Amino acid sequence: MANDPPLPQQIDTSILVGSNVDVLVDGKVRAFIENVDVDHNYNQEEFYGLGKFFPLDSKPMYYKGGLTGKLHVVTDPNEPGAMNLVTLSKILTHKGHEFEFREASTGRRIAMYWCKLNTDRHNISNKQATSRDVSFIIVRPRMMEGFN
Repeated sequence: MANDPPLPQQIDTSILVGSNVDVLVDGKVRAFIENVDVDHNYNQEEFYGLGKFFPLDSKPMYYKGGLTGKLHVVTDPNEPGAMNLVTLSKILTHKGHEFEFREASTGRRIAMYWCKLNTDRHNISNKQATSRDVSFIIVRPRMMEGFN
């Protein structure tokens, strides 16, 4: 992708461990995301010719990707109030984050996605811990050696 903007030099990273994504902020696990779902949309546009019933061809017009899951904030009893939903939202919205997915058994890299937080949705319940449904915009996808 020749015309893509360069990636920033410093990117916060998140690493998939088991079936959950650990979200690291300043080197500390501050949250984890479960049930991760990644969507790639290449926006194929059909081209028609006069007198042709079916399209002659299609071309990808632009990339639009998303990464969704359920976010849980991890609290540290030694640092009460160090991280909360509002603080984490500001960090995830304003800074680009690199999500790196690896196979749990071999450590082979599956994919890397540079993302920014797009939406979060939560409910408050007195019968269970609170969590948020989050969606990220994938700014840059990169498939790695373990992707198949």
